Amino acid sequence: MDFVELEAIEGLRWSWNSWPVSKSEASGLIIPLSIMCTPLMHFNELPVLPYDPLICTQCGAVLNPYARVDYQSRIWVCPFCYRKNPFPKSYLGINENNIPAELFPTYSTVEYHLGKKGLAQNPNSSSNFGNMSLSSKMPSFSSTSSSLDWAGYGIGPAFVFVVDACTSDEELGVVKNELLHVIAQLPETALVGLVVFDSMVRVYDLGFGECCRVVMFHGERELSSEQLNSGNVFAQRRGQWKQFLMRVEAVEGVEEIKRKQKRVKKRSMTKQLLGIHRMKYQAGMVHMAPKQGFLIPLSEGEFSITSAIEDIHSSPQVMPGHRPLRATGVAVSVAVGLLEGCLVSAGSRIMVFTSGPATIGPGMIVNSDFGNTIRNQRDIGNGYAPYYKKSSDFYKHIARRLSDSSIALDLFACSLDQVGAAELRAPVESSGGFMMLTESFDSDQFRKCLRHIFSHDEVGNLKMCLDATIEIVTTKDVKICGALGSCVSLQKKNGSVSDKEIGEGATYMWKLGTLTDKMCIAFFFEVGDEQKAQPSSAFFIQFITNYRYGSMGIRKRVITAARRWVGNHSPEIAAGFDQEAAASVMARLAIDRAESNFSQDVVRWLDKRLIRFASKFGDYIPEDPSSFRLATNLSLFPQFIYYLRRSQFIDVFNCTPDETAFFRLLLNREGVVRSLIMVQPTLFQYSFDGPPVPVLLDICSVSPDVILLFDSYFYVVIHYGSKIAQWRKLGYDKDPSHDSFRKLLEAPEIDAEQLVSERIPVPKLVKCDQHSSQARFLLARLNPSVTHNSTYTQGSDIIFTEELSLQVFIEHLQALAVQEGGGHVVPVDPGTVVGGLKKKGAGARSWLLMDASGLETVLDVDKYEIMHRVQIHARDLRIIDPLLSYPSAILGRERAIVLNLEVLLRDPSDDNVTPVVEELKRRLKPMNANREDQREEKDSNVQHDIEATDEDESPFEFRALEVALEAICSYLAARTLELETAVYPALDMLTSKISSRNLDRVRKLKSQMTRLTARVQKVRDELEQLLDDDDDMADLYLSRKLAGASPVSGSGAASWFLASPTIGSKISRASRASIATVRGDENDVEELEMLLEAYFMQIDGTFNKLTTLREYIDNTEDYINIQLDNHRNQLIQLELFLSSGTVCLSIYSLIAGIFGMNIPYSWNEEHGYMFKWVVAVSGIICAVIFLLIISYARYKGLVGS
Repeated sequence: MDFVELEAIEGLRWSWNSWPVSKSEASGLIIPLSIMCTPLMHFNELPVLPYDPLICTQCGAVLNPYARVDYQSRIWVCPFCYRKNPFPKSYLGINENNIPAELFPTYSTVEYHLGKKGLAQNPNSSSNFGNMSLSSKMPSFSSTSSSLDWAGYGIGPAFVFVVDACTSDEELGVVKNELLHVIAQLPETALVGLVVFDSMVRVYDLGFGECCRVVMFHGERELSSEQLNSGNVFAQRRGQWKQFLMRVEAVEGVEEIKRKQKRVKKRSMTKQLLGIHRMKYQAGMVHMAPKQGFLIPLSEGEFSITSAIEDIHSSPQVMPGHRPLRATGVAVSVAVGLLEGCLVSAGSRIMVFTSGPATIGPGMIVNSDFGNTIRNQRDIGNGYAPYYKKSSDFYKHIARRLSDSSIALDLFACSLDQVGAAELRAPVESSGGFMMLTESFDSDQFRKCLRHIFSHDEVGNLKMCLDATIEIVTTKDVKICGALGSCVSLQKKNGSVSDKEIGEGATYMWKLGTLTDKMCIAFFFEVGDEQKAQPSSAFFIQFITNYRYGSMGIRKRVITAARRWVGNHSPEIAAGFDQEAAASVMARLAIDRAESNFSQDVVRWLDKRLIRFASKFGDYIPEDPSSFRLATNLSLFPQFIYYLRRSQFIDVFNCTPDETAFFRLLLNREGVVRSLIMVQPTLFQYSFDGPPVPVLLDICSVSPDVILLFDSYFYVVIHYGSKIAQWRKLGYDKDPSHDSFRKLLEAPEIDAEQLVSERIPVPKLVKCDQHSSQARFLLARLNPSVTHNSTYTQGSDIIFTEELSLQVFIEHLQALAVQEGGGHVVPVDPGTVVGGLKKKGAGARSWLLMDASGLETVLDVDKYEIMHRVQIHARDLRIIDPLLSYPSAILGRERAIVLNLEVLLRDPSDDNVTPVVEELKRRLKPMNANREDQREEKDSNVQHDIEATDEDESPFEFRALEVALEAICSYLAARTLELETAVYPALDMLTSKISSRNLDRVRKLKSQMTRLTARVQKVRDELEQLLDDDDDMADLYLSRKLAGASPVSGSGAASWFLASPTIGSKISRASRASIATVRGDENDVEELEMLLEAYFMQIDGTFNKLTTLREYIDNTEDYINIQLDNHRNQLIQLELFLSSGTVCLSIYSLIAGIFGMNIPYSWNEEHGYMFKWVVAVSGIICAVIFLLIISYARYKGLVGS
């Protein structure tokens, strides 16, 4: 049966529909064992049973079609725990031909209406079962729900509307009209409250009949629920009273209220203003709310409620250059406090309508000054958002309060600016509430979304499911890891709960404030440690959902599903893979990681998972990417991951934090089909050639003579080709002779309107022409198969991007998958490969072989022999080839660890290598010898025994790895110390005397430091990357892989490799929780993590030393540059003095030379006398000019003072 058909029956999509019997095999599936569950999925024929279910007294499972029934003894055997349970007296007439509906084989999903005793007829009468048969739709004793009397269920649900008064008058008018429309749709038993906020929070006392009265709270102070409900928020003294209770407004009767204030004590006055008292209740019982005026039934105060809504007015205009003061956080906190005290058990919602960011009080995201911008993605990632962490913590606390009181929070944010949806995501998502981001309240998106929440079913009841819990019951071999979705863990554990947590884990029961028929939750499982199930046997999982349907009471829906265990490495595992469900699960896991990691890290994690998946389940010849193939039911999974990497859920560039929170929230609550539309949008083509057809999500699908309908769930785009747009502008669609063109234009619009009308939240409809600005909504999601770098475009459009296309992505995946060595590899004769690939110059080399006992042997073999011995690829040998430059790497293969950490240990006889070899021999000393030595020295050297025992506990490969890491870290630390010893004296000499010799010496030392820093950083980055990925660390457990391998797969290993001491010794010590044992969890990497962290800290310390040394050199260079600049400035000043003096001296010489000529003057006989005065005056003038030049230069700062 198809997976979609199964979902229509069960409401479940399994990532793996056949589960392996062993935990190790299940952990190696790459994609976790998970189920996408839609608890309240709409079914055409859902049996509704108006009586309580039969529950197993041991495990809590509900009677289902998989139970074995003994009709003679009137008992049923639970398929989960095999407990025998008796039928009650109401089932006296049960037999093979007369069975209740919950035992029908086709009714794996049933729904119960709880809380009613008795049936339409006497259940004890055997005549009730007389007309019952296997083919009947419903047992004769189960009456329809319409015949039941629901009057005893009391009041509820409750709704508190929180309205932003800083909204403009036009926008606020739309909100009030929609609220009045909602009030008209509510049942008379519904409770309604109203909170209006700006810089203050106003709570309307709707039950006060004498006037319109509100209680105001300061927007900068957070009040706990205990303070609100007990009255302690209002202090005894008058000053403290005014501080919290700001004022009581009344349209009329102000003097009456003043007289009451004088007569009543302040604490009594508090109880009159907030008559809220927390009440004790029993689970499953509905209680009447205490008498108070802030939350009243619609039947008692519809007029006051509508009057209060109509009385809401926009706040006064704010100061220029400032944002309005909004206390959104306090308003939400007050609304939660009201519901906590007024209504506990009937389900409730808080609906927030806001048009801007919170600017004061707890929950604020920015202050009111427009000079301060709202936080963006980069600010949050770099820690530059001052209010983000505090506001997020505040709303997470609100989320816990919502869960404890079964309250759902809805957010309607209608603004062109951010409102703080990123911070508000936690309470909205965990409570199952609704979030909508749009530009204006006066839009169809807002109206349709709000009215959809308050829609009615066929009978006229409010179609709203509140106060929901989901419980999972599994067979003993299946463990529950957690859930991802709109739910909160209730922290209830039993034997079915795993120690491993994913999302909301450590429980078998989850809480939701509200639930819809489209809401989907991803549940994660694992196979138990002590698996005793046999292949081909069945296992069962049951989902029990309790919820309150509007005001119609409590219902319980039970979904029971069964699947089969299969043997390890069975082809049925891959055949049962649901690639669509797996893509949805990976999307949720990715965005869960994205909350605490950068986007690049999430993309890297996705790539690693995909490579391992392709390597495990692909068919290929090693080192031959062209031979790579995936089965049909696996072939689309890499494509889904490619579009997930490029989606707005991972790549948050050009998205605000609010938009990212909105996108991720919706992905976390939608089912498989809608999730895939978000990840990989659909694209339909409309043309004259025929009906609309789906086309590739590729730039090649864009053509001038077609219309494209693009659906990305959030946007619906109608894209007109350039020719189509030109014909439309010329009015051809209005010409009767071009009726086919008119129909072509109408077809995508009709389909788009249908998509928009059926989806909540309503997507944005965009109509654009080819090459227009709005076409970016389409082009941003298309596969860039043709870019500006392409050489041949075939007349297609191009996308200006540097991103990889899908084709290049798949090619890279194939190349990496065939090298990973973990997939289904086509067998090839090793001798044939070696003979065919051997090249000139690939002669024998010397290799040091050391076995588990520490005995060393020098081998003179070529690299192909080494490849055959340890079963690695040529690329791994290239990584450790000293003649080639490769980055640092620590790679885990099936039978080897490939290690390259920038330190060459080529010659075993080298003096630098000898200590490493000796240490390795000491670490690899045979365990038996160690034990004998320990017995002999037990009395004399107890401490030596303890150390030797601890040392022997490490697996074989870890002891060898530790020696290598110790040698590498010691080598790099020694080189760093030598460099420090040489650098500091050289820098001191340079600062004391700047010379060419000293500069050249520092230059050489800096070059050495740069090379050493690069080596250290590569080693550090490789260790850090390995520590960040548990899967990579698990690959280094060679002993576990060898011990867990089948006899067939292990028979080809070299004899020396099988001598690892961890193979036999660990079995005898299975009681010790060592991760190197065969029964160890592959994800348990604590031992290796501690080992790597120790050397990471050491190499990180070396790197910090080099960084400090680099900073010291940089500071010295800066000092030298300053000194040289100072000398240069002095030379410039000297040059200025000399130039000025030269100019003045030249002028003086010119004048003196002219008047010093022996030219007779007839008009004056005293020529010599005049010459003296001219020379003297000229000299004085030149000196004055020189002084003026120097003064002007000092005035302008050109020379020093």
